[in-house]
Amino acid sequence: MSKVLRKIAIIICVGAIYNLYFAILNGSDRLIFNFISFLIIAYIELVILDALFYTSLIFQRNGYLQIITIFLLSSVCEILYAEINGADLRASIDLVILGIPLTVFGLVAWKCYLTKVNNLLIRKKNSFKEQL
Repeated sequence: MSKVLRKIAIIICVGAIYNLYFAILNGSDRLIFNFISFLIIAYIELVILDALFYTSLIFQRNGYLQIITIFLLSSVCEILYAEINGADLRASIDLVILGIPLTVFGLVAWKCYLTKVNNLLIRKKNSFKEQL
């Protein structure tokens, strides 16, 4: 399941990159401004997330908290990006609402991954005990 999720994520990312590339090629100076503002906002979000990962032990150890925090921070950045670029506030909120199922999907995928890793650790622990 995780391989399928990874492939879907890669396809979406590659599609987004191509879409952005061709939009900038066919667009105006406003699209270049939008892209630069996106890069700045994304960098700020990345710096905040890095600070959380390096300073908070609770954040480092809780995958669910990480996913929810990333969603909330990304939502705030998305609304900020929409406001900077003159988009409708209602449209940006609709996009945030659209991201909720993706977040739930991420939480479920994370739960499946944790279950798989825990089962693997239990099997290794049991095999190690049998060897002793």
